[in-house]
Amino acid sequence: MKMHLDRYFEIDKGCRASYVKEHLKPRAKVVSWNKEYSMDRFATEPQMPFEIERLHFRERAEYTTQGKYLMAMTLTVGNRAVIRSKAHPGRKTVIDRLQCALIPAGFGEFEVVAEGSCVNTVVLWRLKKG
Repeated sequence: MKMHLDRYFEIDKGCRASYVKEHLKPRAKVVSWNKEYSMDRFATEPQMPFEIERLHFRERAEYTTQGKYLMAMTLTVGNRAVIRSKAHPGRKTVIDRLQCALIPAGFGEFEVVAEGSCVNTVVLWRLKKG
């Protein structure tokens, strides 16, 4: 029996690997790009209630909650960044590498400003429906 199980797992692994690669592995697609920053969004399955996006920048990037999306932002590349409201610059927070900040839906338009001159990436998680 052990021989049959080993063969089954060997065959099944090959079937799952190709299915995962073709259907479940998220792929990033560039959504916007300019001289200051670029944004990409990962493909999602319809049953997933959230979007995952990334902002890549050296000095600063801009984004918005559109007044309806709660967001979680994590600095994954870089050392430190400031998240600052464009309408109310006094409303801000600082995140260090691998720290996460929640951005309320009412925050509106904001900018992410790098402290230092290295390449930075922030990962944004937001619900699809606001």
